[in-house]
Amino acid sequence: MRSLSGITFLGWVFVFSLQANEKSKPTGPPPGAAEVRFTDGSYLKMQLADETIEMNTPYGKLKIPTKDIRRLELATRIPDELRMKIEMALIDLGSPQFKVREAATRTLADAKVYAYPYLLRVASSEDAEVAKRANELLAKLKEEVPAEKLKFREKDVIYTDDSMISGKLEVNSLKAQTQQFGVVQMKLSDIGSIAFLHGGKETEIRLDGQYALQTERWLDTKLDFAEGTRIVIHAEGEIDMYPTAGYVGQYIGSPKGKKVWPGNIAAGTWEPGTLIGKFGENGKVFVIGEKYEGPAQTGRLYLRAAGNPYNVQAQGEYKVKITGGTKGN
Repeated sequence: MRSLSGITFLGWVFVFSLQANEKSKPTGPPPGAAEVRFTDGSYLKMQLADETIEMNTPYGKLKIPTKDIRRLELATRIPDELRMKIEMALIDLGSPQFKVREAATRTLADAKVYAYPYLLRVASSEDAEVAKRANELLAKLKEEVPAEKLKFREKDVIYTDDSMISGKLEVNSLKAQTQQFGVVQMKLSDIGSIAFLHGGKETEIRLDGQYALQTERWLDTKLDFAEGTRIVIHAEGEIDMYPTAGYVGQYIGSPKGKKVWPGNIAAGTWEPGTLIGKFGENGKVFVIGEKYEGPAQTGRLYLRAAGNPYNVQAQGEYKVKITGGTKGN
């Protein structure tokens, strides 16, 4: 017969085991969870099936674990059938028959961004008719399509926490699981980029008093993010925002706002010391405080401590730990 104390002991072991398992559970999206952006501008969240992605590089073939990839930008791939149509249409632009030239112009216009690099090649053609039509099509494309989408990418690029690897993927398609359509096989020619939603490694950054003045100065974290990727930020520390004679220690800010501050704070302003951020130099400002966790936007992450009505050199610093993003220049 088992004693009550033995049963109690086993019960506690079971409870502690459950707690340990709870703590060890990974948070956030799993490796392979991604947002795929297609060449037509649409996007879809899905779970990539492959544990590794193979890429041919100038230094040999690499197998890169999917769990280590933060972003994948695909080279511009033109389907063979469309490539043949574009090349034939370029020849027909110089046809002596007006109807043939018109049909070729429509074909190239329908090909949109895929025709762009080919049109650039013939825009300075010695054939005046070819050059004229090519330049008209180029002008129309530039009006209708954002400049970044007109870039013809010759190589696939994989971004990890520490590296940027360029080359050519070994496969012509990727397999994934979607909530809407089940298992899908995606042609690489249909994909523009893939942003992986699981977080990256932790980066520690120090934000000192120069980024806590009334004059807005932003700290460049050197971390780039893609829309939808997971970001976690933890911040701690104090900044003395008016450390002049007789006032040292009386105007203290923290990442979540004022810690010591005499008098009232003007309505509609940040509490002194509030840690804020933005993605991109012209991005929308958001509050971080002591902790922020959620989806990122596309762009470089910038930080500052807001709410200081003074421009006296502040003292102290925040220690900011950021999980996610890829290192930029």
